[in-house]
Amino acid sequence: MSRRYDSEEAKRIIRGKAFELFSLNGYNQTSVGGIAKASGYSKGHIYYHFENKEKLFVLFAQNSMHEWYTKWMENEPNYSSAAEKWYMMAKHVQLSNASANGRTGIGRQS
Repeated sequence: MSRRYDSEEAKRIIRGKAFELFSLNGYNQTSVGGIAKASGYSKGHIYYHFENKEKLFVLFAQNSMHEWYTKWMENEPNYSSAAEKWYMMAKHVQLSNASANGRTGIGRQS
């Protein structure tokens, strides 16, 4: 018995692989062909669900911002003064950027 096609599952897989490639390689080094290969779907299938690579990247950016904001809002009540909040927000941005780039610490990597 064949499995029924699940459009939402296909979009989820394509988005996930696109987000992974954007995180690893950046926008310019990520191609629809690369997303197709990583996801197991054809380029035509990707274009059926997503208008173009830019639209996928916008979804990636929106998702990243939402995740960052959610994590920040969980931690923000722990800081009392405005100065402490600004400092910790900067640290939070640094940690988020390091995490997105596959690093685990703050500061310059040698």
